[in-house]
Amino acid sequence: MINPNEKTITFDFYSIGLAAESQFDFFGFLNAIVQRGGYGQAWEDGPYAYELRDVAVVNGIVRGEFAKFRRNLLPHIGQPGGAERQIDLQEKEALIEKNYFSYRPADNLLTYQLNGHASREAKFAEYLSTVVGEAIVFNPLIQANAIQRLLTGQLTPTALHLTFSRPTNREMYPEDEFGCRLLDLLDEVGGANISLKITSHKTAADVERRSLEERAKSFASAFARSPIIRTAKVTAVRDGVDHPIDLIADRIRSRQNVAMGSRYPIRTAVFAAMEAAFVEQRDALYEVIGEPGNRID
Repeated sequence: MINPNEKTITFDFYSIGLAAESQFDFFGFLNAIVQRGGYGQAWEDGPYAYELRDVAVVNGIVRGEFAKFRRNLLPHIGQPGGAERQIDLQEKEALIEKNYFSYRPADNLLTYQLNGHASREAKFAEYLSTVVGEAIVFNPLIQANAIQRLLTGQLTPTALHLTFSRPTNREMYPEDEFGCRLLDLLDEVGGANISLKITSHKTAADVERRSLEERAKSFASAFARSPIIRTAKVTAVRDGVDHPIDLIADRIRSRQNVAMGSRYPIRTAVFAAMEAAFVEQRDALYEVIGEPGNRID
């Protein structure tokens, strides 16, 4: 039964990706914002503005909001069967949509609230990259068994389906040579998005042509960890049986119920749910990023 006083919120988990030579300290950057009152630099991007808000450090964990401000194409308000009217905003005011986030510096782990009305994690990374002046990406964490199943030598790939957008920053390219060449081609023809489907010839007389090359699996795996990806599906066969693997569906994710205060989630309840999400998925997360004290930098 649905509780009208609660809302289900979904959280995804990301590691912070930086250039190999980068000296950027994400925790130091966020903590400096805390020292300035909790509000980061505003960034104008097209019709929207973005800002970090209400950033605080609690028990060594950074908590805050990534806010999107909308001034144009505002919705109207009204009721069914009745008249509607515009939303009256004061000068310099805007509609705010936001994503809650937390950052655990000990694990280099970002927990990010999904909110379709606000911003994807890629926009948060773009904001940071612009403000800081160097490339920052958020790499989604995928269930270890999904990657292991894909990369096992016992599964032979027969089909690959990827959809993704061209990033504006080359640092966001996947760590795969073929993927980089594909994105370079997209850039050369002025394209913005790719939907790619590759299949083998299952009835070919040449047995080797009945499957894709093994590197197709590492290619898909590299793309699935990239923030630009939208779809990453692989069909692999073992003993004549197809095994579909959806690397996006296998991202580590948690859904938590959060108490509502009137129309909006209670802020403290959101961060409590975020902590519960981490506890729920801790084993899966540490299987990917390693246990504390047993990690390779």
